Amino acid sequence: MKKLEPLKKKMLSDPAVRKAYDELAPEYEIARELIKARSRAGLTQSDVAKLMGTTQSVIARMESGSALPSMNSLVRYAKVTGSRAVVKLVADRNN
Repeated sequence: MKKLEPLKKKMLSDPAVRKAYDELAPEYEIARELIKARSRAGLTQSDVAKLMGTTQSVIARMESGSALPSMNSLVRYAKVTGSRAVVKLVADRNN
């Protein structure tokens, strides 16, 4: 079985794969933050779903990075995990 990091490094050496990967970075950053907040709160996806009045599959999609949640959903998610949502715009050093 291959280790993830060498495989990732090899795949990201392809410019087309790197571009697609970089374009998805914001979605995955949000997903990582959601998972960290839920873990800090000691909650399961089902727990969060129940507290938000939604389904576990909705929470799974939010945490997968496959779709950007609305700001309203982020605020509700933050509240049930004992967190607060913060929006921050930073200068893009690539431009």
